Amino acid sequence: MYRFLRLTRTLEERLTALYRQSKVIGGLFRSLGQEGESVASAYALERGPNRDVLSPLIRNLGSMLVKGATPVEILRQYMNVHFNDLELGYLGQISHLGDMIPVMTGIALTFKLRGEARVGLVYIGDGATSTGTFHEGLNFAAVQKVPLIVIGEYNRWAYSTPPHKQFAVQHLADKAQGYGIPATTVDGNDVLAVYEATRSAVERARRGEGVHFIEVKTYRRKGHAEHDDQHYVPRDELERWAKENDPVDRYVRHRRAGPGGDRRGDRRLRRRAPAGGGYGARRRVRRPAGGAAALVSDSLMADVTYLEALRQGLWEEMERDPRVFILGEDVGLYGGAFKVTDGFVKRFGESRVIDTPISEAAIVGAAAGAAHMGLRPVAEMQFIDFISCAYDMLTNYVATARYRAGLATPIVVRGPCGGYVRGGPFHSQNPEAAFFHTPGLKIVYPATARDAKGLIKASIRDDDPVIYLEHKWLYRRIKEPVPEGEEILTPIGEARLAREGKHLSIVTYGATVWKSLEAAEQLEKEDGLSTEVLDLRTLLPMDDAAIMRTVQKTNKVLLVHEDTRTGGVAGEIAARINEQAFAWLDGPIMRVTAHDVPLPYAPTLEDFVLPQTEDIVKAARWLAAY
Repeated sequence: MYRFLRLTRTLEERLTALYRQSKVIGGLFRSLGQEGESVASAYALERGPNRDVLSPLIRNLGSMLVKGATPVEILRQYMNVHFNDLELGYLGQISHLGDMIPVMTGIALTFKLRGEARVGLVYIGDGATSTGTFHEGLNFAAVQKVPLIVIGEYNRWAYSTPPHKQFAVQHLADKAQGYGIPATTVDGNDVLAVYEATRSAVERARRGEGVHFIEVKTYRRKGHAEHDDQHYVPRDELERWAKENDPVDRYVRHRRAGPGGDRRGDRRLRRRAPAGGGYGARRRVRRPAGGAAALVSDSLMADVTYLEALRQGLWEEMERDPRVFILGEDVGLYGGAFKVTDGFVKRFGESRVIDTPISEAAIVGAAAGAAHMGLRPVAEMQFIDFISCAYDMLTNYVATARYRAGLATPIVVRGPCGGYVRGGPFHSQNPEAAFFHTPGLKIVYPATARDAKGLIKASIRDDDPVIYLEHKWLYRRIKEPVPEGEEILTPIGEARLAREGKHLSIVTYGATVWKSLEAAEQLEKEDGLSTEVLDLRTLLPMDDAAIMRTVQKTNKVLLVHEDTRTGGVAGEIAARINEQAFAWLDGPIMRVTAHDVPLPYAPTLEDFVLPQTEDIVKAARWLAAY
């Protein structure tokens, strides 16, 4: 341990010199005086390829060194401190504090589901224990009894905010106990005390006894980052901690006091410390074997609803691939708010159909962690409106995982969306525009029963995160023959020509596909207008080629969606048509959308706010006459 203590301090001193030469760009975060808790806690884990996994914070470089990161790797990548190596056992954090608690809960849940004697460890600062994801993730981890150790760092300062302005409890450990989690408080600058507390928690976790919280009382002797001059910290306090409570000095004193302690041995270790090194050769992260059950060969061509087609797709993927599992609120014994997962828990068991606390951020975070470890989670939002509670986790963590760290995150976040069902403003939303401009996400929105099945199967098999929007107005209203057991995959990123025409085009998706088809029938019958209807099916990535083909064919285009107008997807489609097919237009690009208001409860008002068939007909007639 002494070697890693010295190596951590030496490496950070070198980083400081490079920072002052402008060779380290961005922030520099030093752990001076706190190296002990990082090194000692990581030292209690099993090291080597595919063993225990930890997630460090910005001041836990020592834990990464213990797990096998080399100083050269850290120097090369320090400007992007979010890097990781899951094979060696460290997962990079993101800047949104608290988010790694649910992510590491998902990784630990994977160990539990696979029956592996592995544990996860995650660090959290005292200030970050005020965040919602800390509490949501901790509660989820406790309920699931996952093998996870949480190291709570009592730093005395959260940037410039002291503890008494962050929380009213005396100890961070008090927060954990509120969730039924055993907690230990130790002196974070006593290396051996931290090691023993962590080792005990690790053994407990391996025995299947669940989460353990370890509060380490320490002191942040440097500012939040190198640019922070710490003017808010009393000078005498800093000097006292440096003189009396430095973890490296304390460990040296302990060695000298113990049997065989001598100064020459200390000097030998000090000379060796900066050499650094990894553990063994790199290998690819192992993925579990498929082991999928054979698909039924006979096609049963029965009329099924949109909802049943979705159920079929989920069921078949869980039969096909044992890595697929479902998690969400009331998805197990209850079968989901709309009974999409009814009967699943009886067939697949509670380890693959997991009822979760009411905590969307924890659900998505845990799904991401499990996906990093090779599983393929399907996370249900009971109503898609509540996906807003997981916006941070989806946009800042999940969507950036591949860019930041080369991590595949094959998760599907699905849920019922849309209006026309008198659900009011909080159970009728279409949130696609909120995620539409986020690189790293995919968004699908099926309008037919066949595509409901084909797109859920394709989404589960995709290696990128997919938001799957399923319109509840279509659940039991739309029926068509869908062969059960036959391999039906709807390609992500390809639109569908729902109706051919020659006079004008309607580009749409979701429930308004059916409103548009009704309008096209009416226009054909009453006006003799041949109207083409293009069902986008996928919003990210969007099928530009299909859009431009229909524009070039009919020369007039009407964009229709249920979401509100301002900032809606129709505006982006219009801009793309202007850029790619302006020369073919014989009229302005028109939009039919919802009004820019929250959706009312009153049926007459909801009908007025949402786009109706007559609204589409009226706009199409105006455009045709232009």
